[in-house]
Amino acid sequence: MAIGSLNKVCLIGILGTDPHVRPTTLGRKACILNVQTSDYWHANPKTQWHRVVIFIDKLVEIAERHLRKGSKVYVEGSLQTRKWRAKDGTSETWTTEVVLSGFEGRLTLLDDRPEDRDELEEPAELPSSPISIKRSSAKYGDDTDTASESDKIDSGLSFLT
Repeated sequence: MAIGSLNKVCLIGILGTDPHVRPTTLGRKACILNVQTSDYWHANPKTQWHRVVIFIDKLVEIAERHLRKGSKVYVEGSLQTRKWRAKDGTSETWTTEVVLSGFEGRLTLLDDRPEDRDELEEPAELPSSPISIKRSSAKYGDDTDTASESDKIDSGLSFLT
């Protein structure tokens, strides 16, 4: 048993594609983001791509409505590795993702605020449970029992082909 362990990932990056929203096997929505980060400590920057999966309903809504390819974001979640078998049943594939679920997710929009983001400041449309909406920022954690959904999302998505 690990005492004092921590599984937390914080990324600031650029979306390489538009957010992809799809239903889970439990009938809820999940949003997949393809986030690019670059390491500029070297003469030649090293680019990394990160698959981010959002299971928090309100954050899925915000990502779907306000994020586009090229948007700059801050995401905070936990690292999860899962495997699945191809539809033909012959090969196993593994993937590691940053997962935002339950109370363990944060999404902050870092771009300048376009006109259509004004409704983020309206608390009337948001639930009254733990939420923090600031200028270009959203944190929400009212979902429960969603951590297992990362194992159930259709794994046929691949943005890096």
